[in-house]
Amino acid sequence: MSVWIRSCLKAAGVDTAMFKAPSTRGAATSKALATGLSLDSILKAGQWSRESTFNVFTFCSRQKWML
Repeated sequence: MSVWIRSCLKAAGVDTAMFKAPSTRGAATSKALATGLSLDSILKAGQWSRESTFNVFTFCSRQKWML
């Protein structure tokens, strides 16, 4: 399963050297944010009710993405 998820991440343009299968949610939201998707859209798609919850679960992933 992780091989399939990794290939999907790679096909989406996610750096699979930084993001592995367990970090799929963080990688996807980081990529969405980096490509300009609005935070409101990301919160809705991820079913987060507050931005603070989103930040707790994606902060490390976003830090990696921005490097």
